[in-house]
Formats: sequence, C-alpha cells, structure tokens
Amino acid sequence: MESIQFIKALRSTDMSIANIKRYVQLFNEGKETVQERKELIQNHKKKKDILYI
Repeated sequence: MESIQFIKALRSTDMSIANIKRYVQLFNEGKETVQERKELIQNHKKKKDILYI
C-alpha cells in the first residue's frame, strides 16, 4: 500500500509515467540502485524548479 501512495505522490508532482516506471523498476532491483533512484528524483525536481522560475 505504501508503494501505491508513493507512486501517487510522484505523479502529483507531474513526474512522467515513464520516469515512474523507471523508478519502480530500479526499486525492484534492490539497494544497489539507490543512487540512480536518488538522481532520478533530483533531476525531476530540477526540471520542476526551472519551470517555476
């Protein structure tokens, strides 16, 4: 249930379905993908920040 809430939260930030799918794929691959997941979130945040400047 928590994962569904997290996916909804990502979508509410206008993250693309493709990036959400990528995040879920990375999550399912395990702890070794933490850095890549972090970068995906950070890149999304940067794009959002640029749109609102």
